[in-house]
Amino acid sequence: MTNVNTSEVVWKTENYECSIAGSFSQEEAKKMIDSIYERK
Repeated sequence: MTNVNTSEVVWKTENYECSIAGSFSQEEAKKMIDSIYERK
């Protein structure tokens, strides 16, 4: 979702509700979320 030039991504995983807000594109948001769940 967007609000005055600020994007916000919200998701739920297990018992956690998570969000990221800032100035980024939809593709950048996807990369950020994917990087959180990468296994090393």
